[in-house]
Amino acid sequence: MKKEQVDAIDIYWYVALDKKNDHLPEYVLGLIMQRYYENFGKLPIWDEG
Repeated sequence: MKKEQVDAIDIYWYVALDKKNDHLPEYVLGLIMQRYYENFGKLPIWDEG
């Protein structure tokens, strides 16, 4: 975080699969990664996937 000069991190938690939500977590992750790539032309620097 010091190297990237990050002051704070916001973490948002979403329930993908339970009695109300029927989304495969890996599918949701794939969508998020695809949107990030479409917007920035690269994957997130902290992506370990």
